[in-house]
Amino acid sequence: YNLQLLRNGVRIFTAWPRKTSLTLQKTWKYEGRRYTLAAGRYEWYVWPGIGPRKDANYGILLGARSFRISR
Repeated sequence: YNLQLLRNGVRIFTAWPRKTSLTLQKTWKYEGRRYTLAAGRYEWYVWPGIGPRKDANYGILLGARSFRISR
């Protein structure tokens, strides 16, 4: 699987979990920056990974949702 999380249209997290679930840590680093869930509009997308990860071969989109955090 490949999971991507965007906040206000900017990618802030990506992962390749081996299982069908993933727990997001309280804080995380993505491309050298530290992130935490904060106010904003979020979108997540999940694709299946086919074959070795290094091939970056993905199937059709499995799921996508959006949610908003306001503080």
